[in-house]
Order: sequence, then structure tokens, then C-alpha cells
Amino acid sequence: AMNYYQEFLSQNRNSPPLAAEVGATHIRLWQLHLSNGEPDAAQTELEQGLVVLEELLARDPGRTDLEPLAVGLFRFPHYADRKVSVPPNPERRRAALSRCLAIWDRLAQKHPDVVGFQRDLAGFYYYMAETQLRIGDKDVFDSINKSIDISKRLVAQHPENAQYKRELSQFCSKCASFYGMMNDLPRELEWQERATAVDPLNPGPYNRLAWRLANLRDAKPRDVERAIVLAGKAVEIEPREANYWNTLGAAHARAKHWNDAIDALDKSMMLNGGGDGFDWYFAAMAYWGLGEKTKAEGFYKKAEAWKQKEHITADELQGIDNEVKNLLAAAGTSR
Repeated sequence: AMNYYQEFLSQNRNSPPLAAEVGATHIRLWQLHLSNGEPDAAQTELEQGLVVLEELLARDPGRTDLEPLAVGLFRFPHYADRKVSVPPNPERRRAALSRCLAIWDRLAQKHPDVVGFQRDLAGFYYYMAETQLRIGDKDVFDSINKSIDISKRLVAQHPENAQYKRELSQFCSKCASFYGMMNDLPRELEWQERATAVDPLNPGPYNRLAWRLANLRDAKPRDVERAIVLAGKAVEIEPREANYWNTLGAAHARAKHWNDAIDALDKSMMLNGGGDGFDWYFAAMAYWGLGEKTKAEGFYKKAEAWKQKEHITADELQGIDNEVKNLLAAAGTSR
């Protein structure tokens, strides 16, 4: 397919009657490169397709045959998010998103009754906010707030639509995570609360809120009993998600409910192919609490090996590794 499209471009790149098809072909190649694990080549094709589309729209803004091509660009964030977890060049991604946003905004204004245009515009702002965060752009909250405002209107206009509520919940939860990265705990917790209120059937915000309440570096503002309740809701909604069981196990460990912690962590490890360091550190903590020193040390050593192998940073672990290390050291001197 790639060879076919590239041959078409080589023969028709400069053909005015086929300009729209040339632009569409660049978009198709962009999707194929992403599917093939070639993000740099994909980005180049996307940018070339955007140039063609912009030139055509500038030359003849009333051309309706260009709208399907513009609509196809919304696949951009979905493909990029699924195929490339970390964009190879966030600056180029931001530039492409800016151009896509301009096109999409024109469509939304031209067709205000087409709900899909509004919904997708909210999605574009969401992905723009993620990209801005990666490059330290101060407008990150402006973008995520636009997503939230558009989604709020959609939920108000279509209260029966569960998908609109889910998307608004996700946007609110993402806003919370941005505040968390900036160490603004009150606003982070506030926005996660909003996310749970918007869509009570969305397990993600329950889980994120529970994790934060159980594992804050400063133990004083922790609320482990509430974390247990929230993590329990996430598990109840989606019992096959390992991360939710891990959070529940961590919360029980913080509350010194050692047997409950081990039960939850066992489920997490079962669902996650044996688990990872976040399971093993808390399992070490729980077995230490039960006085089973050998098991505790075994899980701790396993977690430490995982940390080294996967190059897990101190920020990712949030001090959990040192906390367990100190517990085991205390056990060694007191038993």
C-alpha cells in the first residue's frame, strides 16, 4: 500500500486537479508509517498533507469536498497516542496539532449543529494540552480547560449520552494530573473529585484519587481509609484491571491491614503476569507487618532488581523503595 501511494505522489504531486487527493494520500501514508512504527516519517507525511490542505482552503475556502479530508485529521491524536507513547519530536507534534485545531475550529463554527465537530474539537485540545505539558508550554491549562468547557456543553445538551460524560470525566482527571505534576495537591484532589462526580462509572479517577490519598510523600494529609473505599469502587467497576488491585493493596498496607493487602496484591500480580515493583514493594511491607521476614526480604530484593532493570526513577517510586528499605532495616535490628 505504501509503495502504491508513493508512486501516486511521484506521478501527481504537482497536478492541480488532483491536489485534494494528493493531500489525502499524504494522510494515508502518515497513518501507515505510524502503524509500521515509523513516527518520524509519519510526522513528515502529516505535515506535507497539512500544507496541501491549507493551500487549497486558502485558495477556495468554500470547497466542501475538502471537509472529509479535514475530518480525517482527527485520527492524528488517536494514532499518535496508540502507536507512539512518547512523540519523537513534541515541538513538531504541537505545530501539527495547532494547524489541525485551526482547521477543526473552522469546521465547528461553520457547522454548529454537527455535534461530532464539537466533540472532536474538545479531543484536539486535550491532546494539545498533553503535548504542551511535555515541552513546558505555559498554556497547558488553557487547552485542557477548553476541552472541559466544550464537553460540559455537550453533557448539558445531551445528558443521556454516557460517552460524553466519560470524556468529560477523563478531561477533568487529566487536569487533576497536571496540577499534581505542579505539586498543587488541593487542586489535584479537587479535579479528581469532579471527575468522579461527572461519571460515577469511570473507575480511573477513583483509582488515581485513592493512590494519591494513600501514598502522599507527607504522611499527614494521607487518608488511607478513604483511599480503601475509593480503590474498592474502582475494583468493583473493573475487577480485571491489575492497577486497581495494586492501589487497593497499597491502601490496605498503609492502614496496616496486612492480610487484606496481601489478598489484593496477589490479585494484582495474577492479573499482571506476576506483577511488578509496585506490587512487590507493598508485598514486602505487608509480609514485614505479619512478621514473615524471609518473604518480605524476597519481595524487596525482587522489587529492587526490577527498579534497576527498568530504570525506574525516584519520582516514579515516590519514596516507596526507601520506606520499605527502612522497614526491613528496622526489622533486622529489632527481631
